[in-house]
Amino acid sequence: MSVHSEEGKGTTFRAHFPALDVTAATERPTPAIPTTARGGTILVVEDEPAMMALTARILRRNGFTVLEASNGIDALGLVTGHDLQLVLTDSVLPQMSGQHLAEEIGEIRPELPILFMSGHSQPVLQSDQPAGKDVPFIQKPFTERALVEQVRAILTGEERNFRP
Repeated sequence: MSVHSEEGKGTTFRAHFPALDVTAATERPTPAIPTTARGGTILVVEDEPAMMALTARILRRNGFTVLEASNGIDALGLVTGHDLQLVLTDSVLPQMSGQHLAEEIGEIRPELPILFMSGHSQPVLQSDQPAGKDVPFIQKPFTERALVEQVRAILTGEERNFRP
């Protein structure tokens, strides 16, 4: 810092700051997921366009291929025609519930894991499950880290439920 002053002309203050890489300061790191859980195809079933766009963007940014369906009927068509590693579905959908969709998928591809998401304070599907059966679930809104960690946990067999 320097100061220069002249009578009748005023005073000048100069402060010198180190250069800052603005892009580095504003970029947020994405959660790292192990190579074993990277990649693969995930079917996202969500009827809200903004939520679909956000969820698909998060998954793509973290190395997954994403197929999108806005209802259960379209989702069933994609389940039979693609090599999927996971279905991520909203619990409340038009035409059929997420629970009903999961039952239909179970008939077609019983090995295919399903992760439910819901914005409801009480998950709609918990009451329909057999006693003692945990349902893979993530509460909306979720963070990128929470979604990626939950997907990784399911794909690596370390399944957990994420609730705020």
